[in-house]
Amino acid sequence: MQIGFDARLVAYREGGIARYARSLLHALVAVDRANSYTILVARPGEPILDSAASERVTHRALLTPPHHRLERAALRVELAPCRFDLFHSPDFIPPRLRRGTRTVITVHDLAFLRDPDLLDRQSRRYYGQIHDAVRHADAIIAPSDCTRRDLLDLTDAPREKVFVIPEAADGRYRPLDRAERMAALRSTTRTKLTPDMIRLVSGEFGPFILFVGTIEPRKNLLMLLRAYERYRERAGRRAATLVLAGAPGWQAEAEMARIEELRRAGKIVWFNRPNDEQLLLLYNAASLLTIPSHYEGFGLTAIEGMACGTPVLAADRASLPEVVGEAGILLPSDDEEAWAIAIGEVMEDRDRRERLIAAGLRRAAGFSWARAAGETLAVYRQVAGQEGSAEPAEMVGSCQR
Repeated sequence: MQIGFDARLVAYREGGIARYARSLLHALVAVDRANSYTILVARPGEPILDSAASERVTHRALLTPPHHRLERAALRVELAPCRFDLFHSPDFIPPRLRRGTRTVITVHDLAFLRDPDLLDRQSRRYYGQIHDAVRHADAIIAPSDCTRRDLLDLTDAPREKVFVIPEAADGRYRPLDRAERMAALRSTTRTKLTPDMIRLVSGEFGPFILFVGTIEPRKNLLMLLRAYERYRERAGRRAATLVLAGAPGWQAEAEMARIEELRRAGKIVWFNRPNDEQLLLLYNAASLLTIPSHYEGFGLTAIEGMACGTPVLAADRASLPEVVGEAGILLPSDDEEAWAIAIGEVMEDRDRRERLIAAGLRRAAGFSWARAAGETLAVYRQVAGQEGSAEPAEMVGSCQR
């Protein structure tokens, strides 16, 4: 098969979908010995994979930007010379392709349908194309059973077309001991680290609590900030620093105002748009990772944190119970008192932290991109009518609202 894979978003935005595209492509090329791939990238055309990775991989640079109101029509014109047997859209809105091209889309979450007020008018128009996309796609990949249920509840996605394929942490996310962290601080790439990050990773700031994610209302950051202040009042001089790592997102004015207020008071540290290497160091140096989100389609940061040996404190909503399981502590997303107490207990109880670290490492090891690539390839084959089939599987766990 000749497979087209849309990876244009990688050049525009760091985040879950960009990470998914990069990691899945690397794993697909490693396990697939039969098919050829054309990876679509945004101009100027920086490749996703090294050209030496496979002679069956080519990159094609396109002018059409992602999320443009005329994207689907413009892509059809740009892709007219291509002859794809199958086209995979990891950003879930596929272009209008020539007749006979099979389409696979990945729907990471449906937060925009659960809370339409998060979007402006133009974004609502763009994301509203989800209904047409799921009707016409030959297969739909969801990263969790929670997203699968949302697809069935909120759209007309046919049950038999939806396949649950969990994501995983990139291979770079792994435990680093203190010597390895300090070696990273002495390396030639140290210039990429801010002074605050160097102090945190070296331990100069003492223990810290970490939040990783886009700063937007569904991440429930305002509740976490209130819970942190409660914890800080009780812990006094022993209180750990709260570190936020992520860029501002949709309608984050209230969150950013509060962050700036606490940052100026010296109570928190904020890093805007940290890269993967910086996140690796932060995960490893952190004493606790907090994920208070109201909604996550998968919760990749939970897997990344556990893979680095960071204890996880997460909300008991949406996909997070599926991903974290019994390897972390799950709490009601709106109970700031429970969060304040749990933060204090984990920070003070070394034995409990060690148990969470061990459980998290075991849990994270159960998710792999090699497995995800194999299951994705099975979907490709089924859609193309080749031998083998993929079953619409469900993750262990349940989708909780």
